[in-house]
Amino acid sequence: MLSQRGPGGTTYPRAVARAFVIVLAVITLGVVGALVWGAWRSDAGTAIDELPTVSEVIAAQVHRHGVELPELTEADRARLSAPPTAGASLSTYEQVLGQLLTVRDAAGVDEAVAILREVVLQSESVATECDRLYAELTIDTPATLPVMQACPGG
Repeated sequence: MLSQRGPGGTTYPRAVARAFVIVLAVITLGVVGALVWGAWRSDAGTAIDELPTVSEVIAAQVHRHGVELPELTEADRARLSAPPTAGASLSTYEQVLGQLLTVRDAAGVDEAVAILREVVLQSESVATECDRLYAELTIDTPATLPVMQACPGG
């Protein structure tokens, strides 16, 4: 009778070794088949639907860290589920002027004019209003950068 050495020096008949290899191959084939079958039966939509929502992830992290959050009221839920609305009713000129005046008050007129120049280079709608914006920014304090440099092409 032919035998084969196993781990630890134990001898096994060759038929037992073959049976073991066959059983291992069948189990491996079954696992691979189950994975293929599962991938074939599910579509991309169900895979995405099974992912947690942002609110579920946030709730889990909040719970994990022991943070107490107040419950949302029905009005809060309605507000959060409402469709998005326009960000502002202000014109481009009014929006940019408001932001640049805030910069001017915090960091000075030269910083506001430097930012105006950068914005003008990026936005045509701001470039058309550059002379007016420059005049508003420098009404009380003159800027180091002249209007021709702050408003290229203006």
